[in-house]
Amino acid sequence: MKSEFEGNALASVLSSLRLDDVRKAGADNLSEAVAPQSARYQTFDGLIINAVSRDQGEHHWVSFSATLDPVIAEANILREQQQAVKDFAAAEA
Repeated sequence: MKSEFEGNALASVLSSLRLDDVRKAGADNLSEAVAPQSARYQTFDGLIINAVSRDQGEHHWVSFSATLDPVIAEANILREQQQAVKDFAAAEA
């Protein structure tokens, strides 16, 4: 990225998401979908959100799935624990 703010627009997609109509996963007929598109969001702590959007007639649908990268998650937990120990030691000093 060219600047630290370039990713903000991409990340804000999920924060401003509104769910008007919700259907059970697998309830739609994907064979009728036009031009499916996908996006993958990965957070600093290992959360991965996959989104697949598609148009069916006048309707716009998005399916979401979430997974966790255990290596990144564990590294983040370790980093937070180490910082907590440092903060505690500094407060005690």
